[in-house]
Amino acid sequence: MLTLANSLGYTYTGGALPAPLFSVNFDQEGTDDKMTFTETTFDTDGNITFAFWFKANAVPADSDYHGVFGRGFNFQAFIRIGNDGSITIESNTNHDTAQTSTAGWSKDTNWHHYAITIASGTVIIYVDGVSKAGVMTSNSLEDDTTLKQLGQVGTQASSKLDGKLYQVAIWSGTLAANEVSSIYNSGTPIALEEDSGDYSSSSSLIHHWKFDEGSGTSCADSAGSLTGTLTDDASFSSDIPGS
Repeated sequence: MLTLANSLGYTYTGGALPAPLFSVNFDQEGTDDKMTFTETTFDTDGNITFAFWFKANAVPADSDYHGVFGRGFNFQAFIRIGNDGSITIESNTNHDTAQTSTAGWSKDTNWHHYAITIASGTVIIYVDGVSKAGVMTSNSLEDDTTLKQLGQVGTQASSKLDGKLYQVAIWSGTLAANEVSSIYNSGTPIALEEDSGDYSSSSSLIHHWKFDEGSGTSCADSAGSLTGTLTDDASFSSDIPGS
């Protein structure tokens, strides 16, 4: 048996590590809230999955969107969330859209889980464990996508993430629908480093920012080597899904 406690008084007793107990807040009261990491190129013409939890700090304006993953070129988006909770995948550095999901949620400030699976260029978007029909375009994803940051994808206030991220993860394979549902787990996150229930892809987890440091500016990558650095007012928060 294992007993753990952190500085906020959360305790856990059991035989396996729990999901992390912190998120990262990008409140955009500063001018440059983001998490940077070494510029890295991902094979988006092959099999890959991106997943994360997101909670908006405030109901976004109609013209706003939340930038999640930023490219390594001129702070452009790869994954962004619209004001209605829809999620858009940009196909290239020209801001051409590859696919946009139907609305995930309607202007709320609750935690929601997103997963984007890519299999040989075919994109499936999940919100809270459910696949969302979407609008596909003729713009195919680039074979390779270079990313370097979370939380800010442009210089305008309307393109910055104003909210919290939790358990940001990337797999070198395409998660099945039942695995995405298992990770969502009715709104209670699970640990991603070990298989559980229908989730069986822990061995394919290549990057995982758990945000369990709780203080400071460094965010370890528990599955790889892309240590993140928080800038400006980005900070850890005890507000997590299911709490």
